[in-house]
Order: sequence, then structure tokens, then C-alpha cells
Amino acid sequence: MKNLSGSLSTPQSQKMFWAIAGVIILAGIFFRFWNLGSDELTFDEGIYAFRSIGYLDYMENPAQVTPIQVFTDRVAPAWLSLSFHDAPPLFFIIGHIFFSIFGESVLAARLPSALAGLGIVVLMFFVTRLLFEKFEDEKLREWKEWAGMLAAGVTAVSFASVAISRLDQLEAVLFFLVLLNLYIFLRLIDDTRWWWVFGLTFGLAMLVKYTCVFLIPVYFIYLAITRSPLLKNWKCYAGWGIAGLLFLPVIIYNIKLYGLWKHFDLQFAYLFGQATPEWQGVGGKNQEPFGNILTNVRIVYSIPFLILTFVGIWISVAKKSLGKIRWLPVLLFAFILALLIAVGSAIRFISFLIIPAVFFITIAFFVFSKKFRSPSSVIVIVIVICFILSESYFTSTMVFANRADYGIVKLDSYFNAAFGEARPVGLLGHPNPNLNEIIKEYAENRPATLPRVGIVYDDRISTPARLWLFSRRQYYHGIPVMPMSAFLETIKTSGGQALKGFEIYFVKAESGTTISEIKNPEYMKSLNEFFAKLPAQSKFTIKNSLGIPTFEVSKFSLD
Repeated sequence: MKNLSGSLSTPQSQKMFWAIAGVIILAGIFFRFWNLGSDELTFDEGIYAFRSIGYLDYMENPAQVTPIQVFTDRVAPAWLSLSFHDAPPLFFIIGHIFFSIFGESVLAARLPSALAGLGIVVLMFFVTRLLFEKFEDEKLREWKEWAGMLAAGVTAVSFASVAISRLDQLEAVLFFLVLLNLYIFLRLIDDTRWWWVFGLTFGLAMLVKYTCVFLIPVYFIYLAITRSPLLKNWKCYAGWGIAGLLFLPVIIYNIKLYGLWKHFDLQFAYLFGQATPEWQGVGGKNQEPFGNILTNVRIVYSIPFLILTFVGIWISVAKKSLGKIRWLPVLLFAFILALLIAVGSAIRFISFLIIPAVFFITIAFFVFSKKFRSPSSVIVIVIVICFILSESYFTSTMVFANRADYGIVKLDSYFNAAFGEARPVGLLGHPNPNLNEIIKEYAENRPATLPRVGIVYDDRISTPARLWLFSRRQYYHGIPVMPMSAFLETIKTSGGQALKGFEIYFVKAESGTTISEIKNPEYMKSLNEFFAKLPAQSKFTIKNSLGIPTFEVSKFSLD
């Protein structure tokens, strides 16, 4: 406590400080962990989770072929494990570790993001505190602890931060590493002993997602504005060298991939405008044009949040008494916008803006509070409390009151109850020897106590849901799985002789779930005709919270 300064110098203020810190941490835990394991799988969560379980770059999607599918007659080369075709490897490594420890579940899939999200709250305190410590305004420097606390509080309850922390996607882990790297950069400016940690944290961020490259121009322009001697110090460039070494596996992967397919991975191919005939769909890159940014910003951020952000931007640009450090959040904001122009305004990309926005909001509050006797004045406290409560209500409405329900988690629970940890006797092989090894590695050790069972699923079910519900059980559990189109073709050509004696779980998608439309009318006609012939007592319907059917399931055997 000795290093706390200003208004925290008295025991009473210190007790208040730690009490508020406790409330903020509890709020951060509540918003990130409440019902985390029972919330619906949304966006690309199923894609990330399926591939993280076995650290397997495979999507079982003819529109997005992965390199492992090329090696159908031989063992895949070691370089395939260096990265993934659509993202760097670190997030999948972290997910793989969590699945190995906690087992397969929606909760285990989301734990890395939830923990990273809580880390974001803590880091926002330290980064903002250090930012205020560097202001030239003496009064603002005195309030650095409270500024950090306000920034942490806003981050704990704001929807943009909470939303990414509740999804099995890259952003929460990326934001954590970006903030950690930003903190180290602020330390490095005054103490070059941090050079290797700076390189380490930036390299790790690059191994999660390439979009963190916006930090590079931010750092160099800021150092140029401040005429920092760091620009002439070898340790600065040695730090970047460490980051480059960490990124070397991805570079090697891309060189090898270019040799295989004459283009780089999905992200670099998009950046360089390369043709990618193997990837007719973009999978996780569900982009929206930059022109939609105003609409999407209004979805992610509340009106009070946006107003205070723009007030903070104006103060940062206009108030020279803050010193040159004020340009750092401005540069962050500007280059994140430039990034959005390049990658689009999808909601998960727009969430990046919360990092500089929280800095601006904190600056706005404390510059305003200088008009009063202290930052603990009644007026400032009332405004802060009202804003935090407003953000909490906005987030609660978005996260808890309007919960998505596509029936995916319910169907997953049904299969868990039906199959448990067991598999049928015998393992069906896969024609690709590398995928066959995955089945052996994960499914062979499961008890073979189930009867001959199999799952037939509607081809219309979206890729993320399909990978989590069906492909996961095929490759990791040893349960035979077949798409509806192949099943109907088998029935048509051979009467389903190969399927005799199997207990079949037949899953038909309904309007309430996530669907990839199939334009072939013959498929739908055959599907509906076959399903109509199944005994009524074999069928049951999974519905969402509004009573809308999501899946129809029929359990039967072919005679």
C-alpha cells in the first residue's frame, strides 16, 4: 500500500478502494461466467471448439478444404501442425489444453475466453493507471489509481467486453494479449529492460490473430511524436526480433502451404488478393462492409458510452496540458478504424474499439471532475454510478434477456444422455489415414458398451453446429455419422442394407435453428417424404425458448 498516492493515502480511502475493486471483480465474474456453459453456441464457436479438441485443422466442408485432406494416401507432413489454414495456432493450443483438462463441454470451450475476459478487466486498470501516471497534468497523475479503477469498472460491465468473453472465439484472448503488450510498451518507454517481454507479448498476440498488427504503426508513430530515444535503441528492435522468432512457425507453414496450393493461409491470401479455389466459403471470416459500421456500433455500444467516448476524444485532441501521452489512445482509435476499413465492420471487429474508448471515457470523467474539489465529490460519484448502472442494464439486456436459443445445446445434451462416454463396438475407419488416426487416438479408449448406433443429420444444419454435434462424435467418440443426402442415396440404391441392425438417430433441422439453405428441391422432397413415413412414436421435437421447433429427432431401426 505504500506505493499508493494521492487520495489513497488515508486508511479510509484505501478501504474504499479495495471494496470497490472487489465489487468490480465480482461484477466481472458474474457477467462472464453466469450460465456460461448453458448459453447457445453461436457464430463460429462450434468450428473453433471442434478443431481445438484434437488440435485438428479439419472442417469436413467441401467448400473449405484443409491441407490434411490432400494427404489421402500417406502420413501428413509435420509442418501441418505449425498453424491452421484460417488462423494462427495459439488459440487452438490453449483450447486443446483446456479440453484435455476439463473434458468436452460448452463450458470448457468458453473458459479460455472467460478467463481472458476477466484478465482484460484487471489489465485495463494497470494500463489506464500507467497512462494517467504519464500525464503532464499533476492533478490527473494524482488520481491515477481511481482512473484505473474506473476503467476496470467500465470494462467489467460493458457489452463489447462481456460479449467476447462469453464466446469460444479468438477475440478475448487477443484483447488480453494486446492490452498486456500495450502495458509492457508503456513500461518499455521508461525502462528498456522490458524489451524482451515486449517482443514476447506481441509475438503471442500475433499467434492468436494477425489483426494486432495495427499496434505496429501506433507504437512507431507515438515514439516519433515524442521523439523517444527508444527509436535509436537496439533493444527496441531486438524486441521485434523476438516477436518475429515466435511467429516463425506461421511463416514456415505459409511457405509450405504456398508450395502445396500456390497461395498462403486464408488471412494472408485475403490480404494479398490471392485466388483460393480450395476455399469457396470464408468460414470464420463472416465480414460485413465498413459501410455498416454505424449500425453495428449501435448494436455493441450504448448511447451514453458513445457520447462519453467522443467527449474523451475531443478532450484528448484539444487539451495540450495532458501532454504527448494523450496521443497514444488517439492513435489506437485511428488505426483500429483503419483496420476496420480493411477487414469490415463485423461486430467482433468493432469490439476492438472498446480499448481506446474506455481510455477516452476515463479521461472525460476525470478532466470533468477537476471542476470539483476531488474525484470523490458527490456529483462525480453520482454520474459514474449512473453510467455504470446504465452499462450494466444494457449488457444484461443483450446477454441475459435476449439469449439466443437454436436448440444446439439442447440437442447436444440429448446425445450426451443417450451415449454418455461410451461408443459402439468396433470403429468405422476413415479413408484418410490421418483422420483415421484421430478416430483411433480419441475413440479407441472409450468403453465399447453401446449397441450399434449411428446419427443421420440434415445437410442443411450450419457448419458450426454440425461440427460440434456430429463430427465431434464421429472423430472423437467413434460414433458413426452420415449426412442425410448420403443416407437417402443409400436407401435409394441398396435399400439401406449396410445400415440394417443400426439404431439410427435421425436429425431434421427446423426453422428455429441455424440453417444453410439447400436450393435442390429434390433433397427437401426426399427428406420430408422419408421423415413422414417414420412412426410418430419414434419422433420428438426440440423447441427453443419461444416454442419454435429447432430440431426433429427420430430414433428407429431399419427392418
